[in-house]
Amino acid sequence: MGKSLKDIAEALNVSKTTVSWVLSGRGDEQKISSATQKKIIDYAKQVKYRPNYLAKSLSSGKTKTIGLVVPFIGDTFYAQVAMEVELVAEQLGYTVTFCSSESNPVRENNIIQMLRSKNIDGLIIAPTNYAKGELENLI
Repeated sequence: MGKSLKDIAEALNVSKTTVSWVLSGRGDEQKISSATQKKIIDYAKQVKYRPNYLAKSLSSGKTKTIGLVVPFIGDTFYAQVAMEVELVAEQLGYTVTFCSSESNPVRENNIIQMLRSKNIDGLIIAPTNYAKGELENLI
């Protein structure tokens, strides 16, 4: 497990909030000295700090994740669609969770419910002919 904001703050004897502001690029805005910012950034690089996206999503309410549900990911058409969706999502700072319903409406409904429970920010669906009820719930 990597270092957390709290670990960095304790190691450098600064507040967790200060570390958060610096690592999110808001150090100048918060009037944190350039020496402190450099110390935090250098230490974060040294310990290979990686943001905790789950924690970030809890505070922001955004997961930066889009769900993509297709009938069969092995189909060349849907594979191409998936690739294009992923490229555009990446440009916008999102990740994509890919799911294949195998053209099974029960599986498709379960996937949609699972993705919704993960609070994804968006959902792209190539629905089966029988998914009308779950799609109406989404709308």
